[in-house]
Amino acid sequence: MRKPNKRNRSLAIVRKQFPKVKRVVDSKSGILVDVSEQDNKSGRKKVTNDCALARACVRQKLADAAIIGVSTSYLIHGDTAVRYKTSQSVAREITSFDRHKDFAAGKNYRLSPPCESLRIGAHSGEPNRAIGKTKAGAYKRVIHRTSKIRSIMRD
Repeated sequence: MRKPNKRNRSLAIVRKQFPKVKRVVDSKSGILVDVSEQDNKSGRKKVTNDCALARACVRQKLADAAIIGVSTSYLIHGDTAVRYKTSQSVAREITSFDRHKDFAAGKNYRLSPPCESLRIGAHSGEPNRAIGKTKAGAYKRVIHRTSKIRSIMRD
């Protein structure tokens, strides 16, 4: 079975919540988002399109809707989704919000454009083979997933 490419996978992620979206594009520049106390209070834990940061993006008219993930975020504009790389500081706040409903209010939460190697259509290169071998001699990839937080799409 063929592995879906990044564009199709991204579109599938977005269409799960917003079926009218027709295309996904990578952002060309980053944005800064200001999260208020009201966004924190009214946002819902573990809900990717209704958390404090998603509400702040819609409130500031940065997007019609938003899907905020720990590593990737999508801002929806009409029938187009713009893909961003979620910064580490935002990822830590997401973890805090999903566990304790505490997203620190403030300015300068950054969503960045994906780097060249993570852009849609970029060549992925060789898989990481530095992890342990299985009995058949193939390499097994070990993945750690943080518990008790949102997931856009699990494999």
